[in-house]
Amino acid sequence: MNISNIHKPQLGLDQLTNVPIPNSENLIKCTEVLLDIIANFPTLKTDSQANNKLCTLVDNIFSRKEHLPLDNQKAISKLFYTVHGLNPSRFEHLLEIETSAKSWIATHPDAKAIIEGKQKFPISSSILKNEEMPCKEYFKSLSVQLGDGTTVEISQGLLAHFSDMIRLMLKNKEMKDTSLIILPQLNRHQFDVLIAFLEIKNIALVNEENWLPLLYAGEYLQIPEIIEECKIFIKQNIKKLDLKQIVELLNHFGATEILSKHLENEIILTIKAGLSQQTLSNEFMANLEYLKANLKCPITLSLGRMDIENNALNHLKGLPISNLHLMQCKNLTAECLSIVAEMPTVKGLKLGNNDWVDDNALSKIPLNIKELSLTGCRRFSGKGLAALQKNKIINFELNYCNHLTDDDYFSLPTQFQKLDLRSCKGLGEKTMQRLGQMNELRHLVLANTPITGAQIKHLPLGLHTLDLIGCQVDNDACKHIGLMDELEELLLARAKIDNEGIKSLPNSIIHLSLENCPDVNDEGIASLANRNNLKFLELLRSYNLSYETIKNLPPSIKVNWQEPPLTLSLPSKAKK
Repeated sequence: MNISNIHKPQLGLDQLTNVPIPNSENLIKCTEVLLDIIANFPTLKTDSQANNKLCTLVDNIFSRKEHLPLDNQKAISKLFYTVHGLNPSRFEHLLEIETSAKSWIATHPDAKAIIEGKQKFPISSSILKNEEMPCKEYFKSLSVQLGDGTTVEISQGLLAHFSDMIRLMLKNKEMKDTSLIILPQLNRHQFDVLIAFLEIKNIALVNEENWLPLLYAGEYLQIPEIIEECKIFIKQNIKKLDLKQIVELLNHFGATEILSKHLENEIILTIKAGLSQQTLSNEFMANLEYLKANLKCPITLSLGRMDIENNALNHLKGLPISNLHLMQCKNLTAECLSIVAEMPTVKGLKLGNNDWVDDNALSKIPLNIKELSLTGCRRFSGKGLAALQKNKIINFELNYCNHLTDDDYFSLPTQFQKLDLRSCKGLGEKTMQRLGQMNELRHLVLANTPITGAQIKHLPLGLHTLDLIGCQVDNDACKHIGLMDELEELLLARAKIDNEGIKSLPNSIIHLSLENCPDVNDEGIASLANRNNLKFLELLRSYNLSYETIKNLPPSIKVNWQEPPLTLSLPSKAKK
């Protein structure tokens, strides 16, 4: 019988199987013969019997490599990686007879590439960084059923190298015998692209036609490389996506994914462009209806500085808006808040720098609002603040409201967990007493306010973060702060404290800012070295500190500090 070259690897392996491996000389010879066979007959993997013998031989040789000199071990490692680098056959009995092989070559270019040893997507020799997976496990066939009805046979080792899911499947005894996975997201061409991407890491293979199914397949198989490249492609081509694709992706990723901010922005631009029209177009209205019916992921909708009127908000009912920003919308009135009350998903509301925000408006703040910002508003008083007592607001921004007096601030409700009074000039003793009554308060911003060190003693002790940048903080104030045993972040830039004040601060602090505190020197900073919880230390514009002190702080503390700039002293000109 005439044996074609296609079947000669089987003969070579039959002969090699009978060769004993008694010593290092024969072991190296066997390695060289195997490498030669693989190089000359790359299609031997298409014969299952030849494949089994190849795996047996390689396992046998590899298990003995430790007894050889290092140079010889390298040759055996090369054999191991070469075997693992073979592209698994996609044709079950392609080479049973030469006639069928020629037929496949005529109709399938990829079959021709495999048979000729010129695989279109050769697997890199570094595909397996570890040597733990035995050849048999690597070459074990895994059937992949695709969305177009086709089934592909592939080496489970190839997928296991990249896929967390397949690795888990192989480690799990109950799943170890599983020989079929289903990928309904992919057709055959897209699956080939996925494998090609894994084999040669060619990001150009991700394109407009396949990025979405590749993304879903990458997530199903838990292949980080595929997921990351698809996300990069989406970000770079986001302007080419239609509204349906954007909604599908945003629903898929959810609000916490970084990429979601870019997707959300495209939806916001669509809404703002539509609302800017004098007459709302049919296309825009259709887009709104699609969003209301299909968008599930909550979004933050910013309409700041738009010339919209109250009625425009009626069109937004039914959208999954979690935060609504209406800063500097001069054409709105307090009546728009009645419309917001009919948008139950809205939990955060920003009304900053609007002259229509007065006591009447504050009395109409919807009960569903949990976070409210009145930054820079100037037309309300303590009466309006008192009206918020009926609401369950937990996060309140009242910064830059310089028209309010100490008596006005005393009208503040006490249920807040987070309160921002940055740059409010009317704060005084009554305000601080009121803050002391806020037992739920955990985050407080008092930066650039006229409070004194003596008034700080009124602050509640349960704070987690405290911003006192630019305040008159002294050593006595630090003693009270030292009683806050849950405090994790403390900002004291430009404080009037020295080394003794530093030593009074609580050990619970994780993030400490001492920027531009001229009375704190090396001794005070060195005393922070033993604080196990301290992770971040801000020391910008602290020019009285030495490099040695900073260097001697433990590496667990990340320090933001710069050496003082050099001052050049120029010689004065001699008088003539």
